[in-house]
Amino acid sequence: MTYNLRLKPKIGYLTVGKNPFLLRKKPVCQKIFQKIVNTGFFPFMSSIICRVSQNIIFHFKFYFMPTKPLPLIFEPVETVNKRVTLYLENKYPLLNTQIKANDDSREETRWVWYSKEHIQTWLSEMEDLNADGMRIYFGEKEIEEGDEANTNAQKAKASGQLCLLMILTRPGSFDNSHINIIYENESDYVERKALYDNSRQFNFGGYCPPMSITEGDDYPNDSIS
Repeated sequence: MTYNLRLKPKIGYLTVGKNPFLLRKKPVCQKIFQKIVNTGFFPFMSSIICRVSQNIIFHFKFYFMPTKPLPLIFEPVETVNKRVTLYLENKYPLLNTQIKANDDSREETRWVWYSKEHIQTWLSEMEDLNADGMRIYFGEKEIEEGDEANTNAQKAKASGQLCLLMILTRPGSFDNSHINIIYENESDYVERKALYDNSRQFNFGGYCPPMSITEGDDYPNDSIS
């Protein structure tokens, strides 16, 4: 029996398929972990034979995973905290005053959450449309038809609040220029529109407020100096 394994250095976790487990916690894995530790030559090893019992032998293949550097998109927590604080102190009060003029219980948008599925959909579209990037426009969520006199519905749907609109781009005709991709102008728009499910408002994301569930640290965080 052969498993593809990946060992994270200094952690003691081994991944079998998609299921990570702690080597020291399981009798079978304990033997494997000890063998790996005893060799001390992770980059040069490709497999281990482990006898679990008299009749069962596992042949494990594993790959050394060096520590990855931080990604280019990394921003230090202090920087994020500072910029969020500046927005809340300088821009946010002006926007908040405007939205409270019609309903004092309302608040302007503080953050927007997008799911992994949402991001992966955009990445897939970027490949299909030969996009070189994305513009994110600031907008205002419209009041939906039938909600004109229903302030509770407006609040629940974030109507009147700041929203973000993601628009893919292609390279322009000169350096550092980018052209917006307009789906309606694409040659296959009619065919794709016929298959389109518009029930999800997938480009809208999760807005706070009204979506305000944040587990763990939020920004700004007073404990960050």
